[in-house]
Amino acid sequence: MSATPAFAPLQEALDFLELNPDVEMFELFILDNNGVPRGKLLHRDELLEVYKNGRPLPSTILGLSINGDDVENTGLVWDVGDIDCRAFPISGSLQRMPWRLIPMAAVQVSMHPQSGMPATVADPRHLLSKVIDGLKADGYYPVMAAELEFYLLDQQRDSNGRPQPARDADGQRPRATQVYGLRELEQIEPFLADLYSACKLQGIPARTAISEYAPGQVEITLEHRNDALQAMDEAVRYKRLVKGVAHKHGMVACFMAKPFDDLARLTCICMPVPARSS
Repeated sequence: MSATPAFAPLQEALDFLELNPDVEMFELFILDNNGVPRGKLLHRDELLEVYKNGRPLPSTILGLSINGDDVENTGLVWDVGDIDCRAFPISGSLQRMPWRLIPMAAVQVSMHPQSGMPATVADPRHLLSKVIDGLKADGYYPVMAAELEFYLLDQQRDSNGRPQPARDADGQRPRATQVYGLRELEQIEPFLADLYSACKLQGIPARTAISEYAPGQVEITLEHRNDALQAMDEAVRYKRLVKGVAHKHGMVACFMAKPFDDLARLTCICMPVPARSS
């Protein structure tokens, strides 16, 4: 059996619309190979059609550079005429985004195995599914969790053009490492309160928070999941959520591996724990 679950049923959208009559806009997104969410902003009356027949997206959406430029040698640009490829919603991904100023929700999509071609082969979710299927064929069932560390940065750079840690609630800018410091978490309490609230609303299993090994560096762990695809879908939505909540609080959440050459790097990794079947 393939690790890729069935796409979301129409009833999921119908139930959401009934429970959220104030939501008028929907952010439809797919994750590209650089981990960048890309997509379109839809109106309320467009949502059901996405669940019924999918949403056409250009093949180039999965053949872009980190800066959003076409990468012609992917074969997804001129070779196929930037053809429309159908993507369908992932079950459980239709969620409100409480950090947005207007009532809005997001839905994550993935390319259909057939009608999403030729872009399907470049969909990172399908690639992960193949890896999971390979492990299961060998008698392994991966249990996965995401441990995504991030820096909270000021929206303004310093006088040398370098990124700098965001100011704490007391108005001071953190300068010391203070790993495991509790005061450091207290200083970002308003941000953490909104983050955990948004995670709860979206069903994202955010757990322990710590002050990591650099000024402004934070780690929040997510629970292990027996379904590795589910774990990574939640990690994708969590990263989007952290960035959104940080922006609401006037900060930038940076997940780059090493934004500072003289400070600790980020271990933005997913940790597989394969368990052999009995």
